[in-house]
Amino acid sequence: MNITFFKPSVKPDSTDNNLVGGLVGTIAQNLLMIFIILGFAGYYLLPSAQANNFPTYFSSLVTIYFILFIRQHTAKIFHSLVFLLSALIVLYLASSGLWSSDYEQHDIVSLLGNSALVMCLLLSLQIVKGAVFTGARPLLSAWVLAATVSAAIYLIQSLTLATTDNILLPIGRWNTAAVASIGYGLGLVISCFLISQTQHYQRLFWLICTGLLFFACLKLETGYVWFALICALTILSFGKILQLRESPLVIIWMLVSVLLIAALVLTFDTVLDSNRQLIWHSVMDTIYMTNPAIGKGILTQVSPQVDCGSAASILSNFADCSFKHPHNLFVATTYYGGIVALALLLMLYLTAISVLVESSDINRWLIMSMLGYGAAIFIFDGDQLVGKINFVWLVFWLPIGLTIALELEGKYSDQRQ
Repeated sequence: MNITFFKPSVKPDSTDNNLVGGLVGTIAQNLLMIFIILGFAGYYLLPSAQANNFPTYFSSLVTIYFILFIRQHTAKIFHSLVFLLSALIVLYLASSGLWSSDYEQHDIVSLLGNSALVMCLLLSLQIVKGAVFTGARPLLSAWVLAATVSAAIYLIQSLTLATTDNILLPIGRWNTAAVASIGYGLGLVISCFLISQTQHYQRLFWLICTGLLFFACLKLETGYVWFALICALTILSFGKILQLRESPLVIIWMLVSVLLIAALVLTFDTVLDSNRQLIWHSVMDTIYMTNPAIGKGILTQVSPQVDCGSAASILSNFADCSFKHPHNLFVATTYYGGIVALALLLMLYLTAISVLVESSDINRWLIMSMLGYGAAIFIFDGDQLVGKINFVWLVFWLPIGLTIALELEGKYSDQRQ
């Protein structure tokens, strides 16, 4: 597949120019794209975390090669406020390991490695951003295709295999039905965007993918994922309204937006009756009684204490009263890093949204919908922002990395004008 990358906005030195113009630079760029595809696609298809982690290690190594020898793709990364805030929150959470309790030396080493993986992901997306935003969008297409294959296999298995406990998890990195539904939901959001950007047979293909992902989400029966999906689709509909504001078709999209907003209001009960509020309350009480400013440290274990006897109906969807994390990434971030970490996270969200609102790139609506989807998911699930590839990478770090790409491209365009 012929991929057109964005034209470099800075002049490389003679050494860089020789490398970029030669075979080494081209091979490195294509290898990086392949490893990124394998990393995210593998999350949908590979059975173990160990196998899924390997592509992220290789993509990080290639990214480091670019930083050292082919600097034009990352030369102005520090001009991005979104990147600076991302680096700050990753650095702060990594530093919080120092005031954590009950950790060993290898935990610190693992934390630093995971922090490096996250930062390399953000940088790698700047190098291959042309494969995300232009032409056939091979990165987005590959990820949706992997999600669709996983969803199709799951639907076939659910129809043909009889399970005594009525629990059947799809193939891939899914330890719960909720995590699988989150992954399929993001694939559905991207697929809907691709439908709006393609025509004829390509549009039909993405329609089929959307249908399979829709039925997989429906089968998995995770209520808050539907709330998040409606948030994301509402944002996409706003984008279509602005795109077609001078066309008669804008009336149809206005109606779609109104219906989606109505559905959002109707499903807001999912937020109020989330089956998780007592867990959040327990964790917040612990924060208030210890160190609300800087938290307990990211390596400190979270053990929410909930009186299940007094709230049996509220917690009826849980198998037992053993909770391993707060089931809310915002609460978890406050627990690990205190008010400082929560403030940094909210600042990062607001800055990313500001960048996307100011951008004129059509892809901003996809990224904004991904961020909205992730924020809605984080109300109900999520534990640590810094870790190896998981659904937090899908619904948070991936759109943040794409936001950085749009921010820098916008600044480069302004400089050229």
